[in-house]
Amino acid sequence: MIEQQTQYNASRWIYGALRPRVGQRLAIPNRKILKLSFVLERINNPVGDIDYVIARTFDNVELYRQTLCDASEIAAGANWYELELTVPPTINDEVTIYVEYLDGDGANNIEVYHQDTNVKAMENYRSAHPVEISCWQGSEDLDCAYKYEYLTMGAPAVVYSIEQLCQNHGTFFGDANVKRLGQRLTIPNRRVTHLGFWIWKLGAPTGDITFGIRRVSDDGLICSKVWGDASALQVAAAYEEVEFDTPPTINEEVRVYAEFLNGNGVDRTAIRELTTNVKANEYKTRYQAGAWWPTAGYECTYRMKNLLPKTS
Repeated sequence: MIEQQTQYNASRWIYGALRPRVGQRLAIPNRKILKLSFVLERINNPVGDIDYVIARTFDNVELYRQTLCDASEIAAGANWYELELTVPPTINDEVTIYVEYLDGDGANNIEVYHQDTNVKAMENYRSAHPVEISCWQGSEDLDCAYKYEYLTMGAPAVVYSIEQLCQNHGTFFGDANVKRLGQRLTIPNRRVTHLGFWIWKLGAPTGDITFGIRRVSDDGLICSKVWGDASALQVAAAYEEVEFDTPPTINEEVRVYAEFLNGNGVDRTAIRELTTNVKANEYKTRYQAGAWWPTAGYECTYRMKNLLPKTS
């Protein structure tokens, strides 16, 4: 069987110093991947290996990598290039499948083709900086052209699906002012099973840490679960997660948050965040003095699991 997005009408260069990785973010529901293909074109005289890679979206851990060929072997016009995987991996996760070319320059490079409109639901085009691969840049309005051939290996499990993983700063919550901290975003018809944040403790806080999801429209509680007592948190930032007892299906704008009600200026908790905006139509939000307040230009660091949608 084949999963694919075969439309393309535009392309972007890839080479080491500019943009060495381009591909598609998508969910692969428990499939053994046999072959992987992209549409490539050679510009002038590039040399060096071109690799096809499958990496987990959540933490960018490579699940598979194999060299396609030397860049000099790619033709001057746009063509499909298929790679038969020598050790086919079984993937049951949300991943980025991508082309990587670490050599070349502005005159000698490889073009990877995509469609400049959104044609594949629940997927999107992505590209990565030459150094900061942890902060992929995506576009919901583009789709990379790709194909992969696969065997179905059984029923899929839950996977990571919605997240903002970039982080460079920490901020307090659970003191006399800010009781909840999180992210405002739209969840598009997903059954959310898990929610997690990177949090830690300062001093000796005690009392429940709760993770929850509330509607933006009326601040109504959709679901929440106590993670545990704040005293059990680590003293350095660590990922902590809850699994909801009755996973809700959500199709609206919400706030996902961590809550601690018992802190003070000495004994309190903190959460990791990013001090720039990287996710369109999302931003950090805090509950202070009985109301929610936006923090424009900032992103809370979080992740959610959801049940995979049905795929062909």
